[in-house]
Amino acid sequence: MFGQKRGASGIAKSAVALAIALALTSCSKNVSDDDYSGTPPATDAADVSDQEIYASLTESYSAYLKVADQILTDGGKSPERIRSVSTEAFASSFAADAEEYASANLRSVGSTAAKTLELQSWTRQSNAFNVTAYVCDDVSGIDVLNGDGSTVVSPDRDPTTPYEVSFEGDSIDQLLVSSKTLWTGTDFCDE
Repeated sequence: MFGQKRGASGIAKSAVALAIALALTSCSKNVSDDDYSGTPPATDAADVSDQEIYASLTESYSAYLKVADQILTDGGKSPERIRSVSTEAFASSFAADAEEYASANLRSVGSTAAKTLELQSWTRQSNAFNVTAYVCDDVSGIDVLNGDGSTVVSPDRDPTTPYEVSFEGDSIDQLLVSSKTLWTGTDFCDE
């Protein structure tokens, strides 16, 4: 989540690993609150468009980032809050990482932005949706502080990190984050 370079050491390296763990083709653009029209996508329509899926995953990922950032701002406390925006399996993994964050006495200040969100693929079986997207998290607005209030973020960090994020849901009205994996291919954040 902090986007530090791999050469970091000590607590900063641990903070990077924790942050990366905490954070998860036809549409691509910067994500903002204005990207979603506010009209819920239709779930009973015979055909669901890529645009409807994109709008839903944009809104769902923004909601996920807000909850995840709040948990980290609170020092990793009450990680069960992530269940409101994720699947149970993802929430369990997130909670374990948040507990490590708390035990390291770290807390975040600021918020994460999704610089890029690109629809990779989606499937629908009955009303169950599975959606995968490429996401570039931008943590330039985040600082991570230790118990003394000192930053543990490297001054030469890379503020963007690419992820492959999967979502699932019974409808496209609310997709839940089901996985968030660091993308190890070509870094699409700098494109």
